[in-house]
Amino acid sequence: MKKTFTMLFLSVIGLCGFSQTAVVDSLKEVISNHDGRLNSLDERVLVNEADLGKLNKIKISGYVQSQWDYYGKDLVKTNDPTNTFYIRRARLKFTYEPADGVKLVLQPDFSTGNLSLKDAFAVVNVPWLKDWTLWAGQFDRPDYEVE
Repeated sequence: MKKTFTMLFLSVIGLCGFSQTAVVDSLKEVISNHDGRLNSLDERVLVNEADLGKLNKIKISGYVQSQWDYYGKDLVKTNDPTNTFYIRRARLKFTYEPADGVKLVLQPDFSTGNLSLKDAFAVVNVPWLKDWTLWAGQFDRPDYEVE
């Protein structure tokens, strides 16, 4: 009886040992498959980071100044409007920094019935002359006189 039990026990252990190697082999295959997927995701993340690095060099800002006027019925002639809405200023500012120390700026003005270019200039910082900066282009100048 002991011999039979021992033989049965060894047979079961042998079968379990064989099935474990099959499980280990299948696990290795699954892990290598997942490694391939992770490597492809890493490549995609690197491409996205490179694209995002390029977009970080572009900045867009702006503002809108509008005006709304209301006229009472007693101040308006029969066919004139009682309300007036218009955009006094609508400006977008685009700033691009292609390299360290170089900045390009473009700022159009989209006023009511008018399109003009307020700013279009380049700024270059000279690295070996720390206090020197070169500005070139068209700059917005205010319409008032200084006495």
